[in-house]
Amino acid sequence: MSAADRTSNDADLPATTSPDDETPGADRAVSVTDEGDRPASGTDTTEEVVTPGRFKRFVDTAVRVEGRRARTKVRKLRERMWRQSPSRLLKQLERDYVRSVARIGGAVGATAAFPVLGTALAVGMTSAQVAAFVDASARYVLAVAEVHGIHVDDVEKRRTLLLSALLGEEGSKLVSGQIGLSGIGWARTALGQLSSGSVRSVNRALTRQLTKAGANRGMQLALGRLAPFGIGMVLGYRGARALGRDVVKGTQAAFGPPPERFADDA
Repeated sequence: MSAADRTSNDADLPATTSPDDETPGADRAVSVTDEGDRPASGTDTTEEVVTPGRFKRFVDTAVRVEGRRARTKVRKLRERMWRQSPSRLLKQLERDYVRSVARIGGAVGATAAFPVLGTALAVGMTSAQVAAFVDASARYVLAVAEVHGIHVDDVEKRRTLLLSALLGEEGSKLVSGQIGLSGIGWARTALGQLSSGSVRSVNRALTRQLTKAGANRGMQLALGRLAPFGIGMVLGYRGARALGRDVVKGTQAAFGPPPERFADDA
């Protein structure tokens, strides 16, 4: 069985929103830095800093509320695409997710296209962008789990899936190393058997790595969002889409090839 179909190339600019697309209010294109790096009160800065503590709260919220939304998303897709295989549903989930987060990046870049006021507005939206990107990513990865017949009710295991996906393929390699597995598909083969202690240990390692990765990538994407005179719309869209594709690759590595049929099929 081949791996799930990769997300097809979309146009470089956002397409018209379809009724089935779930567009959060923001993306995660922002640096996540140490608490000590927060600017002093009144300091002028070009980017709102999202600290690890705030980022953790975004993740906490996402893993608690997005499970139900993920199940609803999959149920509606199956009703609409009732003749389609799990592989086709996974492809549709990927398209919906990447388009959703890409439109957020483009929207914020477009706001920054209006000099002075637009830049200030875009900076003010940064924290909301991070929260919404995390929400959308949690919904996506938990929806993929549902298609694979894996119902993740444990909040900490949901956190493992989300943090791993946010790190892309690197996250899947990190988890596999932590739990002593090789190859792809660790979520399908091992997630249900992991003890609470093992899950907490893996989550700590993922959080450390994600904080490091966020600090490295954030500034480049912030410059794309806040570029003036219309350039920001294109850079913001492409940057957010690239982040979304990283999450898709990480999710595919976590679950491996799609199932041939749905678990509840007769």
